[in-house]
Amino acid sequence: MTTASPRDGRQVHDAAVRVASEKRNGGLTVHVDAGTEGRINPGLTPTSGRLTFRRTEDGAELLAEQPAHFWWPGPRLATATGNGYHRLEQRFRAYPGERLYGLGQHTHGLLDQKGAVIDLVQRNAEVSIPFLLSSRGYGLLWNSPAVGRVELAETGTRWVADSARQIDYWITAGRPADVLRRYADATGRRVSIEYALIRDINDQPERAQLLAELLRGRLAHVNLIPLNPTPGSPWTASRRESEQAFVRILRRAGVSTTVRDTRGREIDAACGQLAALQAAPVDH
Repeated sequence: MTTASPRDGRQVHDAAVRVASEKRNGGLTVHVDAGTEGRINPGLTPTSGRLTFRRTEDGAELLAEQPAHFWWPGPRLATATGNGYHRLEQRFRAYPGERLYGLGQHTHGLLDQKGAVIDLVQRNAEVSIPFLLSSRGYGLLWNSPAVGRVELAETGTRWVADSARQIDYWITAGRPADVLRRYADATGRRVSIEYALIRDINDQPERAQLLAELLRGRLAHVNLIPLNPTPGSPWTASRRESEQAFVRILRRAGVSTTVRDTRGREIDAACGQLAALQAAPVDH
């Protein structure tokens, strides 16, 4: 967990850096470049204090804070808004080829969030969860209740809180399943797995068994989604008996499981069908 708090309205921050054990944190090593070696609570100024997170096993850089400019204002910026609150910004380095997943449920249709700007706010049909899973082998939780946004640009990542008291983010490393388990352990919130069942593709009993073994004993919930038949698609929904067998295998393993109710399929108005019809060419 890394926190940075404005002091007396000035752009000076205290960062409390705590590196958990390898079992809990995935073997992360944190490097502080502000000349604060040996101090438990190193003081990080906006212009010089930067944190780099490395995989302990081989020293590979996973993520590093990055200033907006080589001179000012540094990787963190706090602009006072009154009553002890600030508009806060936190910047990180961007990496070629990195893929970023997570951040909740949004209507933009993207799986890889790289290049997107995501508003961190709850709206109708959109759920924001400020947690990113990176293809580089880390997960980052932006631990702020404030309304804001995250910009996942090719030149850098910027997290913004419109009105908050401190910057607070949490990082862990490891395989995706381990990162998600640690996220659930750290937050006490279960991880939801949205699993689209596709006939003869991923609905076999052995697939269910693999998923059950992956999630056994973890704070997780599986929401099975019967795929809706879509014009022009080679895939379709699982057979009813295959769906029921999949559910039984997961539940016998102690994995919380539900099947999403499908509505509107009979008039081609279910999830995915309207978009397909809209995109289909019209014969005149």
